[in-house]
Amino acid sequence: MRYGIVAKTVLLCGSLLYSGWAYADDPMVLFDHNDFVLRTHLQAGLNVVSEHNLFWNYADTFAPSSAFDPNAIWLDGYVKPGVSFTKSLGRVTLYGKISAVASGTLGIDAYFTGNIGSTTLEESYLGLRSQSEIRSPSFDVSLGPREFNAGTGMLLANGGSSGFERGALKFGPRKAWEQAAIGRLGFASAFYLDANERSNSDTSTVIVGADFRYQMDEIHSRVLHSAMSRNPLLRTRRPRPSVSACRASCQGDVPV
Repeated sequence: MRYGIVAKTVLLCGSLLYSGWAYADDPMVLFDHNDFVLRTHLQAGLNVVSEHNLFWNYADTFAPSSAFDPNAIWLDGYVKPGVSFTKSLGRVTLYGKISAVASGTLGIDAYFTGNIGSTTLEESYLGLRSQSEIRSPSFDVSLGPREFNAGTGMLLANGGSSGFERGALKFGPRKAWEQAAIGRLGFASAFYLDANERSNSDTSTVIVGADFRYQMDEIHSRVLHSAMSRNPLLRTRRPRPSVSACRASCQGDVPV
């Protein structure tokens, strides 16, 4: 792993945090003047993992010559620094964010991979949205790599992959989609998503879909339709898959 890049990333994030201490109300704010706010972000993790009898030690039965060790101890770690901004332009707000992930594994993990890691771009997007005080129809559009989940996230939530040559298998710190174009207008949204897959197992899957959510007197209804395309494995073996979901819920106090 390029430990020099990781060290520089940590030092940069530390200097940003230090400069942010001037804002006592929010130490993550670096600059706040004339409706322009610059904010820093930081996530980090360190995890010692010990596994015993991995995969029920089936290797001894089905692949005895593989020399697979069913007992493993390894260390996962990552750091995710970032900077975001918002700028009020009257009735609309311009916003954006850039972040990176440096992750690695020390030792050999459950998939017989270790002592490796990488630093990758996580989020890098710009967006424009209506002010929160403006009533419908509100809008929000953004373009660039970013995190996104549709609805509750049951169908679409995690756009990135970790582990193997990227390290940090257990943490899975990468969440952002490699490319994302997202637009919201009122209770409807549409999206174009390209998953952030590992280079040696990239299926070129692209997800295009729409999400409709309507709220009225604590009654929520949602219809989601997503069509997945440009996956050569799926395209050659079967028709292009699609998924649709419909959800309704009611919230309120129930007397006891």
